[in-house]
Amino acid sequence: MDVVSDAIAAVRVGRAESQRMRVHGRWCTRFAPYGGAGFHVVLEGSCWLLPEGGGATVSLAAGDAVLLPHGTGHV
Repeated sequence: MDVVSDAIAAVRVGRAESQRMRVHGRWCTRFAPYGGAGFHVVLEGSCWLLPEGGGATVSLAAGDAVLLPHGTGHV
């Protein structure tokens, strides 16, 4: 396995869940806070990640991945 897979396997304590979204144009979805860690991978295009609670807005583009280690709610 690669380093990221090893790290995720080492911290997994609940059930795995995945979802693939294909969106175009202007869109927004909210992810409520959850227990555990999560991550997103941008396959094409670009987007913004806005953490709840006033965290810094992050610009993401194709090939980027972001790890949310504490299940922080975000848009």
